[in-house]
Amino acid sequence: MRIFLSLCFLMLFGFAGIAQQETKNKSVKESKVGSLKKAEKAIKEDNPTETAAQYTNLGNQYAAGKQYSVSNTYYQRALNIYKDLKDNDKQAEILRKIAINNEALNNIPLATSYFSQAQDKATNVQERQLNSNDLSRVQNNTNASKQADFLNDNIRILEESNKREEVAQTYQQRAKLSLANKDTLAAISDLKKAAKTSTNDDVKKDAATKLAFIYAATDSLKMAIKILEESSEKAYNIKDWDNYFDLQQKLSDYYFKENNTTKALQSLETSLQKAYELSNTKWVSAFNNKLYSYYLQAGNTVKANEYAQIFMQRAWNLVNNDSLLMQNKIFGEISQRISLLEKEKETQTVLYNKSKRFNTVLLILLSVLFLAVLAIFFTLKRLKKKNLQVQLQSLRREMNPHFVFNSLNSVNQFIASNDEIAANNYLTKYATLMRNVMNASNKDFVTLQEEKEALQHYISLEHLRFEDQFKFKITIDENLDHNQTKVPNMLLQPFIENAIWHGLRYKKDKGLLSVLIRKNNDRIEAVIEDNGIGVEASKAIKTVHQQTYDSRGIKNTIERIETLNKLYNCSIAYRTEVLNTADNSGTRVIISWKN
Repeated sequence: MRIFLSLCFLMLFGFAGIAQQETKNKSVKESKVGSLKKAEKAIKEDNPTETAAQYTNLGNQYAAGKQYSVSNTYYQRALNIYKDLKDNDKQAEILRKIAINNEALNNIPLATSYFSQAQDKATNVQERQLNSNDLSRVQNNTNASKQADFLNDNIRILEESNKREEVAQTYQQRAKLSLANKDTLAAISDLKKAAKTSTNDDVKKDAATKLAFIYAATDSLKMAIKILEESSEKAYNIKDWDNYFDLQQKLSDYYFKENNTTKALQSLETSLQKAYELSNTKWVSAFNNKLYSYYLQAGNTVKANEYAQIFMQRAWNLVNNDSLLMQNKIFGEISQRISLLEKEKETQTVLYNKSKRFNTVLLILLSVLFLAVLAIFFTLKRLKKKNLQVQLQSLRREMNPHFVFNSLNSVNQFIASNDEIAANNYLTKYATLMRNVMNASNKDFVTLQEEKEALQHYISLEHLRFEDQFKFKITIDENLDHNQTKVPNMLLQPFIENAIWHGLRYKKDKGLLSVLIRKNNDRIEAVIEDNGIGVEASKAIKTVHQQTYDSRGIKNTIERIETLNKLYNCSIAYRTEVLNTADNSGTRVIISWKN
């Protein structure tokens, strides 16, 4: 009977062990399934960056569980994607991870190769130095002093970059080197630093386990037990059950080594009940097997068979309730689907490359045709712009003869009245104005300062001619930069001319001409006001010739505005308002354009 129960128990234990090959806890397994699901979704959505990120996550999780070969499989998938994306920094990151895994597998030639590739791909100076140090370190794996120097430099670089997990990993590497050199105190110090630096529970547990091993090996069994007890309690408090059970198992071994059988059995029994409570097949099997083996060796077959019978009775429900087993099944199914998706994508890529070759000639022809159309389009656009510029220049020149004629007519009046001083004064101002006008004749826009000077000269000339008819003022918004603000050339002058000649000229008493240039949000406004006789009264007293000329002058100005808007998209607009609605006297013209 005892032999039968033993065989049954061992068979069940073997089944549980096969079913529970994953060494991580439930949350980590779910994390792997989650990463794999995200990778599957990213492949379907043709999102290579996300696919590579999830493969990297899977590689990290397997590396944390020390399944380095499986980890490298996922890292290699991520690396292939980053190669296609030509992302050198990500390639360097993955190459370094593969190198570290190969070093852990003691495959030094491969580790050397990957550290070298990572160094070549890295664009960051610190990353290049890290990989250079590790490359030199693995190449000098028989020189402990040089290895220590490279590890020390890596710790400095990683601490400056605030990469806590890699710092902790390097402390563990240095501890391993110290142990090889029989420097136990240095190894203990580095393992403590690793546990303190890292926020990863697996790293903390691994450091604690190594510390306990060192203390036990140096006859400090009580210290080893204390470290494992503290680590086990922390794992229990944060519900990190896989690490908790692992630590409890190691702790029971040290209790037995200390000949504290009571504590050892109590630790195993407590852990067994917790594993039953969590339906954790792996650890139920492990603790049951240790208790069964202990009582069997102690000659207490009744107690040993009791553990075997309980396990057999609860095995079916245990397996059914163990969600980790289901996670393993789901993980396998998703892995198969991903393999099919990747093969399908590979087939599509081959077909795409074939069709691409067939379409190359067509693409070239279309490109040539497109470039020809584009060239024609831009040529026509340039011609249209040139035509508009010629048209604008023609319109501007059309304004100049009238301006010159009026000015010379004024000089003629002064000469006819024998007023030589006034004529000389007028000619001096006129020469200055004409010089400014000629200098700006080929410009579509002038600075506010240039426009202000031109307007002052022009109004001064008209003021000399109609001395007793009006006074004037020009006001510029102080928020406008005189040398940076642009004004359409010769656009304000015709409106000012109209205000003087057709509004103020016929006013019985002395009139006022006001010119205000101001900023209004993102536009510039020029406001020209006169308190003359008004538009309607002016029309009534004009001759047919004057009306015809005025119509042409307004038409010219409107055409210039339309041409400027087409050419420069400056949104020039103007409107005319009556100042005094009671008798329709006075006129306000508001011209605005984009700043």
